[in-house]
Amino acid sequence: MDLRERIVAARGGGESVERVAQRFGVCSKTVRVYEKRATQGRLSPTPRPGKARRLDAEEHQSLRALVQERPDWTLASLSQVWRERGGQELPSSTLHDALVRLELTYKKRVASPKNGAPRSGRPSGGR
Repeated sequence: MDLRERIVAARGGGESVERVAQRFGVCSKTVRVYEKRATQGRLSPTPRPGKARRLDAEEHQSLRALVQERPDWTLASLSQVWRERGGQELPSSTLHDALVRLELTYKKRVASPKNGAPRSGRPSGGR
């Protein structure tokens, strides 16, 4: 049974608003709101605010498979391959957020060629 339903059931059992609020660790206004919603037949949770995610659960799994196929892709190349394979065009921030949610990493930048300068053990401009 959901918390909202348990609160309404407790009120229906004759407990006071304050007692129910204390018992379930919610504000007394919350108890009254749930009670009112129950009488109107709409006790279910309200929709989450904000825009829906661009990738659904199935697309998240496709993205996981793509990254596991080639973990050395940068975000830009991953985005390009995603688009070429029939996925929607995604901003890099959306792709990055999805990878964070999936706890996957990607290559941050393309490896740069060596410039030929010898590495010394000391920083330049030293004594």
